[in-house]
Amino acid sequence: MTYKKLYTLPLLLSILTTFSFAQGEPTELKAWNLKETSVKIAFRDNLLRGGYKINIMDENGNQVTGLDESPSISNGSRDYIIRKIRGLKSGTNYQAIVVSTTQGRQTSEPLSFKTKGVSTQPTNKVIATKLKTWGVRDTSAMISFVNHAYPMGEIYFINADTKERMTLNSKGIIPVPKHRRYSIGKMIDLVPNTTYRVKIMYISIDDEWILAPSKIITFKTKE
Repeated sequence: MTYKKLYTLPLLLSILTTFSFAQGEPTELKAWNLKETSVKIAFRDNLLRGGYKINIMDENGNQVTGLDESPSISNGSRDYIIRKIRGLKSGTNYQAIVVSTTQGRQTSEPLSFKTKGVSTQPTNKVIATKLKTWGVRDTSAMISFVNHAYPMGEIYFINADTKERMTLNSKGIIPVPKHRRYSIGKMIDLVPNTTYRVKIMYISIDDEWILAPSKIITFKTKE
């Protein structure tokens, strides 16, 4: 009986190398589509459809918590995985480490990246336009406006004379139904028969994205 040579040496080495990668840590990390508060991390899946978690570290080596990590994004390849990380701070240095969750918690080499920065100076773009009052009563009034806010931030009404925030009802500032560009907020605890001058302000979550305040709108509550 004769035996055929089943494997050549190069083929055998290739099989062994592939097996070694399959047992190894994630490799070939890349950061791309960098934005002010998000990044996409791509890496090679050497565990062949293993489970992974991406840890984000700050400049001091501390793990950043409270981030949103998307499910894997399809890229047409079985060997590579892409995840999107949201909730980062703009203009900040980070390191990403991919950790396997299925086989021995093997970890990748750290990948350094920096999110895009945004201007810390006020811009010519205002937070709100086309302000209009609705339902003005003795102790309450509503203001609607076209909302130009950046998604990650807080909008509030301010008394242009006292510089104090206006008290809103429990709903706060909400979108106007069927008018996606418009928002509306109801002020409460107003003083009857009083003239108010109100403008709309905005502050981003990281205090860096600043939009100019709206023009002042004036109204008078009923007696």
